[in-house]
Amino acid sequence: MIEELNDDHDSSVTSQDPSLRLKLRRLTKAALQEEEISHAMAESGVDRARIYDTTSRQFDKILEEAPGEYHEYRLAFDDYTAALESSVESASNNPTRKLLLSGSILGCSIGAALLIFGLILGFWLDSTGTTIMTVGLAVLLLSAALFGATRARATDLGQYLSFRITDNPYRRRMVSARAQLITVIVDRNLIVPALRQSINHARRDRLGQKFAVEDSRGLSDLHESAYRVPTAVAQELSELLEQLSGGSIGIAGPRGAGKSSLMRIYCEARNSSTTADVRCMVSAPVDYVAREFVLLLFAMLCRSVSQRFGHRHAATSRRTIWRKLEYFAIEAIGLTILMSVFGGLLWVALYVDTPIVISIVCLFVGGMNLLIAAGEIIRLVRQGHASRRGHHLRRIAQRNLAKIRYLQTQSASWSGSMKTSLTLPVGLGIDAQKSHGVSRAEQPLSYPEIVREFRLFARKVSQHVTGRGGRVIIGIDELDKIGSAEQAEKFLNEIKSIFGIPQVYFLITVSDDALTAFERRGFQLRDAFDSSFDEIVRVELLSYEESRRLLYRRVIGLTEPYVAFCHALSAGLARDLIRTARYVIRAADLDSDFTRTCRSAVRADVHRKARALSRLPAVEDDARLLLQLHRIESGHYESHPLRQLLNEVLPSTGGEAERTLALRRQFATYIYFGMTLEDIFTEDLDERRVEAAADNSSGLCAFDMLARTRSAMGVNSEFAWQLISDCRRAWDLETCDSPFA
Repeated sequence: MIEELNDDHDSSVTSQDPSLRLKLRRLTKAALQEEEISHAMAESGVDRARIYDTTSRQFDKILEEAPGEYHEYRLAFDDYTAALESSVESASNNPTRKLLLSGSILGCSIGAALLIFGLILGFWLDSTGTTIMTVGLAVLLLSAALFGATRARATDLGQYLSFRITDNPYRRRMVSARAQLITVIVDRNLIVPALRQSINHARRDRLGQKFAVEDSRGLSDLHESAYRVPTAVAQELSELLEQLSGGSIGIAGPRGAGKSSLMRIYCEARNSSTTADVRCMVSAPVDYVAREFVLLLFAMLCRSVSQRFGHRHAATSRRTIWRKLEYFAIEAIGLTILMSVFGGLLWVALYVDTPIVISIVCLFVGGMNLLIAAGEIIRLVRQGHASRRGHHLRRIAQRNLAKIRYLQTQSASWSGSMKTSLTLPVGLGIDAQKSHGVSRAEQPLSYPEIVREFRLFARKVSQHVTGRGGRVIIGIDELDKIGSAEQAEKFLNEIKSIFGIPQVYFLITVSDDALTAFERRGFQLRDAFDSSFDEIVRVELLSYEESRRLLYRRVIGLTEPYVAFCHALSAGLARDLIRTARYVIRAADLDSDFTRTCRSAVRADVHRKARALSRLPAVEDDARLLLQLHRIESGHYESHPLRQLLNEVLPSTGGEAERTLALRRQFATYIYFGMTLEDIFTEDLDERRVEAAADNSSGLCAFDMLARTRSAMGVNSEFAWQLISDCRRAWDLETCDSPFA
């Protein structure tokens, strides 16, 4: 692993940005002091310097775990680097540069000559010699400064200092993006999982069967993005987002493979101070109405814009008000100091009887202060302009929310009355009244009007955030949980009119049926999936290496035999992998013997399958199978080998209903798989066999074969039985006759 990291180290972004690397090193040193990390290093005898060095070489991989902020930082850093190189090249090729260099050299020569002449003349004419010497010194210093500045402008260091002093917008954007990236790394505590992984790889006993887990808090959250494992599909999705200028991307794969977790990384709304993106995520309803769903999506986008370009409780939040006041106070004080210094130096230069050299220096320094103050004022004006545009979008979003929520009624009326009475014998009275009323009721928008309003608003938002280096990303989750593929197809047909907005990305989780339909395009078929998505990526099952990395990032001390067992039993499904690891750790805490721990996990899984099977109506007429399932649930087979249970569950020669026979064969296949796990994960699985089974040089390691066998049970039981037999032969185990003959 260290050799692989060494190859990428020279081209890493952290090696190009020393400030970022320094901040990450400080965070790593602080994380090494945490109780879990320091205790694990002390218990395992791992060298602290080695862990620090190994983690430092993974900094780029750590940054990639915050893809939105990392993307924004890379864009800003690339623009800053390009601007720096362009400035150096422009300064080098500037035709006036040679004139300035020649003029500064001539000025240095004249200044030196005047200085020497004044020094010599001072022996006879004291005052005149002093004046000439002062003028010569001033000319020499100014020419030397001009020469140095001209030469420095054509160097990287000179342009770096120039960008820093003048607060160049490219550098300011890069510094801001870097600060946002560091903030996310701190908030999500991304350093600690990397340290866990480094410690696990450095343990001398990582191939053994010793159970050394003392803290499993990393397994407490299934969806915590700090423990995300970078996979090939995640890289593919990142590249698609880079290449496409908007579009709809489907994310397919089996349930539990991590589709929602992958989408959540890109679509979860972050704090407005940590990213320029506008993100939102909704779940597709099982029982849907297209109009209501688009309204929900519209409302979520409006809320995300309101959150991105303003604070929810800005009017009442004292903390927010004090922060703004503090910011403006600091800016006002800084500008006041700069202008005061400029005025003071100007007064000294013009009205105080000082040598000409001091006057020139005062004018030069005062002019620099004036330029800095002017640049700061321009920056504040630009920032205010951008803020006003953001607040304008926020107001539009709030109006749209009000339009979505309420049926608005406005009314206006005016009335007047005048009455007078004259006390005449006849009597005269005048009474007048006028009333006017207008009532306007806004009718509910039709579905095409809602789509039009949504597209117009989304385009305005995308135009604004794209100019600031951000993206609009909208996630639609759980489309794969809609009752059937036909319902999902109908749903897509009704909402796909909102797709295709420039610079707006839609990420949608879909079923494997959708992926199959999308890949049938070559057979002259065009359905909703083909016409709705620009691309579809598939979330595959985890490989053994990815499962190991996931568990190594979550818990310290789970050695490779335990990891391999969890990987095989979970079939490489990320969600089941974490659940299995939790059970294994609980069982190992009670009995740390590896064989008994694995056997307990297998029997618990068989028990769950038996309980689920006994609830199916198809087995109600099979009394023998019901009795066997009841015995499994009551613990009758706990002390018996699984081979005995397999022989009893295998179909008999008598006639059985086809549906019951299929369930019996499926359950027998699962018992056959559990028996295989019990036969492999024993005390005979030593370090040599673990290393050989984890070897992936031939394309598929032995542990991956077991996991694929487990996943094949959901496809075809006979096919899975054959794969299990192949695995048993590979491990030199006796096979059983197939019940499908």
